[in-house]
Amino acid sequence: MPSSSETELAALLASRAQTLQNQTSVARTLQEVVDLAATTVEGADFAGVTFLGQDGRFDSRAYTATLVMQLDEAQYKLGEGPCQQEMADGDSLRYISDMSAELRWPRFTERARTLGVGSMLVCHLPSPSGTISSLNLYSVKSLAFDASAQNVAAIYAAHATVALSNATVVDNLAKAMDSRQIIGEATGILMERYRVTSPQAFDMLVHASQTMNVKLRVVARQVTKTGISPGAMRAHEFDDPIGG
Repeated sequence: MPSSSETELAALLASRAQTLQNQTSVARTLQEVVDLAATTVEGADFAGVTFLGQDGRFDSRAYTATLVMQLDEAQYKLGEGPCQQEMADGDSLRYISDMSAELRWPRFTERARTLGVGSMLVCHLPSPSGTISSLNLYSVKSLAFDASAQNVAAIYAAHATVALSNATVVDNLAKAMDSRQIIGEATGILMERYRVTSPQAFDMLVHASQTMNVKLRVVARQVTKTGISPGAMRAHEFDDPIGG
């Protein structure tokens, strides 16, 4: 029979999972993930979610304190650190119990100590899309994360992964609907201006997209914003050529 503490923990994690699932976008989910992590895992004073970009640079997508972003930047500049190692190895958890005694990343730990961090726990956030990311927990104390805290962090990270996956699906659907609307508006503008049929107007957008190697929705958005003909566009004129 579960003890009262185990029951309370299960209820807490269930509540956290529900809160994460209730978020309506990836950005909101990420911020909720770090905000709740800092109050869910015993010993955590700060939290952040770090993504590894294709260029090898760390991207601090959400954090509860600026020092989290500073530590990510330090790992990138120094070329060493627990996040970098965890992402390379794919370990589910990596614990740095005492920054003053850690020898694997001396320059990083020196920077961490300067910022007042005593220990750190890195939790892998697996992604079906292959995106590499981690949930990072920091404490001003050394030896802050015992076995129980590490277990809670691992379970919480699993809930966060599910919530982020669901939020990504919602975001993608919203983008698809937005793209459809923008492309429809651009097609209508071209039909009226050039007295062409809907398929012909759409072909004008597609041709410009393929010629400039720019996303179709970005070309369409440019038409709706500026009224310029797709054939007169130049790729360097776009603020967001990949259409994020």
